[in-house]
Amino acid sequence: MDNPFIALGSVLAVALLVLLNWWLGGWRQARIEDGGFAAKRYRTDFWNDEIHEVAVDADGRAALIAIAGPGPAAGLVVAHGDAFVTRRLVPVRRSR
Repeated sequence: MDNPFIALGSVLAVALLVLLNWWLGGWRQARIEDGGFAAKRYRTDFWNDEIHEVAVDADGRAALIAIAGPGPAAGLVVAHGDAFVTRRLVPVRRSR
C-alpha cells in the first residue's frame, strides 16, 4: 500500500464494525433462564409431547426434560450461540 491512510481507514472501519456488533449485542449468548422457559422452547418443536419434569444446568446452557407417555423418552434443549437446539431422545433398539 502506497498510502498509509488507506490502511488506517481500513483498520478504523473494521474496529467500528466490531464496536457496532458489540453495542448491538452480537456476542450475547443464549441462556435458559428456568425450567418453564426450557419447556416452552421444547414445546415449539415437539408440541405433542407431555412434559413431566425439567432440569436446567447451573450455567443455563442446557436442559433435560422428562417426557411422560408410553415408552422411555427424554427431551434436550441446548443453547447454541444465540439460538436454541431441541432434540427428542429415544433409546435405540438393536436387533441381534
